Amino acid sequence: AQPTIFTIDITQTPARITAALRITRGGDAAQKLDLEGLAPDGEGGFWAVTEGRPDRLIPHGLIRIGADGAIREEIGFPPALLDHETRFGAEGVAVIDGVVWIAIQRPWRDDPENHVKLLSYDPATGEWGAVRYQTAAPTDGGWVGLGDMAVQGDHLYLIERDNHVGGMARTKLVTRVPLAALV
Repeated sequence: AQPTIFTIDITQTPARITAALRITRGGDAAQKLDLEGLAPDGEGGFWAVTEGRPDRLIPHGLIRIGADGAIREEIGFPPALLDHETRFGAEGVAVIDGVVWIAIQRPWRDDPENHVKLLSYDPATGEWGAVRYQTAAPTDGGWVGLGDMAVQGDHLYLIERDNHVGGMARTKLVTRVPLAALV
């Protein structure tokens, strides 16, 4: 009921929460969000993605949060994309040269088997784009999808995982994609 961005000091053992930034909409606690990924926006604030859950009236989307925690902008996914949505939406977000990239967790209805979308949104133009990423094939009747994402140097790093835990887990990967391949 109160989404919060925590600052964690990992130089201590155990790590310690040193700050909490409450996310607000219109001065009140922001509601109807399923926040999954967070990335700095380069201006002191953040880009966040909400996974979406239409059956619970939570839209899929991209959110810009100011340094004060107030939601500055809410950007819904394009209708042509939402025509193929499933319950499993955005999981990670990263900013590459001013363009916001979003990892969709699992295939949507228009994706080939074992492929997910990496969406791009250019805040300067409002234009959307997408590329497909092939995940590992699932084992033992489960599924494989993407988790979070991050940029380091000339590469995008993706967390690829199955839905199994403990001894049943088979796919837990960090994969690297050259940024040049995202065109």
